[in-house]
Amino acid sequence: AGERGVGLFTAEALRKDGRRLILECSGRVLQKDGAPYAVLGSARDITVRRKLEHRQETLVTLSRELATEVDLDRLFPRIAERARQFMESDASILLLLEGDDLVFRGTSGIEDALSAAGRVAAATSLIGTVIREQRPLVAADLREDPDWRATPLVREFGYRAMLGVPIVVKGRVLGILELLYRVPRAFAPEEIEFLGTLATQAGLTIDNARLFAAQREEAEVSVALLRLADAVQAVR
Repeated sequence: AGERGVGLFTAEALRKDGRRLILECSGRVLQKDGAPYAVLGSARDITVRRKLEHRQETLVTLSRELATEVDLDRLFPRIAERARQFMESDASILLLLEGDDLVFRGTSGIEDALSAAGRVAAATSLIGTVIREQRPLVAADLREDPDWRATPLVREFGYRAMLGVPIVVKGRVLGILELLYRVPRAFAPEEIEFLGTLATQAGLTIDNARLFAAQREEAEVSVALLRLADAVQAVR
């Protein structure tokens, strides 16, 4: 039509598996002997980048939301639920290091039979690698991994992909934030980094909530001791 070439624009595409992609597109007219004969278009998948931009915004909101929660029993499942939502996983588990074990403290989307496991040994379990080596555990397809393929997580519960990151606060390892998926999938570096940031924020919140709980318990003990002292004085 003689119009100028179109610059960058975004468009949505639908994959065969039903997932939507966000594409950054451009197009230009090809000419031969001064006449246009084709349009050359190119597209770059920016789905992950766009999602991460949105997640960064929601992370700020999440940090404010969690900062107001001081009840540990409510805080733990909220962290697991938010991680599952942000990373669009099928299930998530918050495991905290208590003694020699990693204890299930918050879960979202997992089966009751899996949640009933309760705890795993930090020193010998497969997921404990995250603690022992203090690095993310990335598994694009658990069924193809010789260490994981025969585990109940794969054979009984049908999970195929996993991403786990350590929760570290001020050099102290508090536990692991783990995501599970029922289909194989690769994890972009930006996604791993984002979950690590989320785990750090969760760790700070847990640390603050624990400190608040300890201070409250100390205050309650002090009040009880004062009442006891008053009662003793009254008897005298």
